[in-house]
Amino acid sequence: MLFSKFVQEWEEKYAKRHLSPTTLDTYHRHLKNRIIPFFGEWKLDHIKTMHVLDYLNFLENEAKRKDGREGMLSSSTIEYNHRILSNIFKRAVEWQLIKSSPVDIVKKPKRIQMETSVYNNAEADYLLDCLKNEEIKWRVLIKLA
Repeated sequence: MLFSKFVQEWEEKYAKRHLSPTTLDTYHRHLKNRIIPFFGEWKLDHIKTMHVLDYLNFLENEAKRKDGREGMLSSSTIEYNHRILSNIFKRAVEWQLIKSSPVDIVKKPKRIQMETSVYNNAEADYLLDCLKNEEIKWRVLIKLA
């Protein structure tokens, strides 16, 4: 069975029943944009751990962003793709289509927390001072943020 065909089976028999609509929508986006183009025409039982590693390496080093922004994919996007593959292959093992999941041995990619920049006291005071002459809706919005 081709990977793309199994994904359709997985969606009908598992995903629609066990995943929230929001999660399923996010899975669809990742499947359509990257996972199916990479694995779609492969036979399910021919996908090995090394192929999953190659895919994750591709995402980390070469994959283009689909949102139009420059730069590499975020570590959370790569980790999410790993999670989707893990879910799909776990079902293939449960349904006895393959003996073991090629994703099980692959360590979950580490999420890298981006360093955030926050205002110092002087900058915060300046911002609040600038808000004094603004409409109430903008003062409330900025102060709550």
